[in-house]
Amino acid sequence: MSFNEHKKILKDLKRFEAKVPQMVSDMGAIALNHYTMSFANQGFTDTSLVKWQTRKRTSYRTRSGKTVNDTTRGILIGKGTANLRKLRKAQSGRYTIFIKSNPVTNKYARVHNEGLRAGRGGGFQMPKRQFIGYSKTMSDKIIRMINKNIATL
Repeated sequence: MSFNEHKKILKDLKRFEAKVPQMVSDMGAIALNHYTMSFANQGFTDTSLVKWQTRKRTSYRTRSGKTVNDTTRGILIGKGTANLRKLRKAQSGRYTIFIKSNPVTNKYARVHNEGLRAGRGGGFQMPKRQFIGYSKTMSDKIIRMINKNIATL
């Protein structure tokens, strides 16, 4: 390495360092989009799409006593609220990005995502319908984005 090479490397490092905050924000956007797509895909994608178990009940009785058949409603969508999929990107500190949901739905999100016990009393075992978590596919997207930023130095 010649004497002047270190100056070029330092210059590249400074340019890369300037891109880091935007790349961190882009990572959060990629994650948010990936997790939101779980609801559209009706399953979670790690290395491949794993579809969610279907709902047992496809009809329900309203307060007025009318029976409503809702076979078209997606899994984890809810009866018009879709609160579980209302995720958003949040930042804590300079480089920490995380995805969060409505605080009211957090406990329900965990039950569905991890397949925990739900209901009153003894409750029942909720099937695992993961929509957020580690994903190789998402990590690959993030790595491609970082490599693209490195290549443009």
